[in-house]
Amino acid sequence: MLIAAGADCLLDDSVRLADRLTEADVPNRLSIHSGALHSFLQLAGHLDAADRAITEIATGLREVLLAPQWSQQQIKRQRQHARR
Repeated sequence: MLIAAGADCLLDDSVRLADRLTEADVPNRLSIHSGALHSFLQLAGHLDAADRAITEIATGLREVLLAPQWSQQQIKRQRQHARR
């Protein structure tokens, strides 16, 4: 799960990271919050975009942690990469 601010000077880096993860066959999801500034997550409770992003993060974590097959695939992949 990658959360990016749409008005962040580092947005291109987030997009490149998502592309690289995809190229490496690493499951990922990039969510860009239009108009949000860098560090917008720190405004959770005060900014709707931050609240939505926190909910999105929690939902994504829940999906990953409750998906034992995906978790086992990730563990196997990590072990394979560690052997290289």
